[in-house]
Amino acid sequence: MVLSPAVPIAEQLKASGGTVPHLKIRLLVDTGAEKTVVERAIAQQLGIPPLRFTEVVGVSQQPDRCPVYRALLELPVRRAEGVATATLAVDVVATGAFSDRYPYHGFLGRDFLRTVLLQYDGSNGTFELRVKPAPEVEPPEMNWGRRSTDR
Repeated sequence: MVLSPAVPIAEQLKASGGTVPHLKIRLLVDTGAEKTVVERAIAQQLGIPPLRFTEVVGVSQQPDRCPVYRALLELPVRRAEGVATATLAVDVVATGAFSDRYPYHGFLGRDFLRTVLLQYDGSNGTFELRVKPAPEVEPPEMNWGRRSTDR
């Protein structure tokens, strides 16, 4: 996965002659995490200001006030014609460093997972994420050939 600044910040960086950082990261799908989180160092490398701050209670059960950043997350998507990239805007919470025991830079939480379809194949240890299709608009109810008194 690749994390980069959201469009307005990326445009500001380009306009000022700067380069837009694109960080290759590994995030663990965590259905128990309410929010998507990344290490503070990752968020700081993007060079973007926080949108707001939020209180996060993690494994330690101690509340921590953490910055929230708007970023773009690029995910590889398998298609019939090959692998493509889906780019989704996400709000990520920046927390302390993750343990060196894990090769991840953060978690994909339920705030992100709500926006996709997740299919987990436990026997093979694999999963598939798909972008949800746009909701279909129900056509208005029609009274084809019926008079209002026929109801």
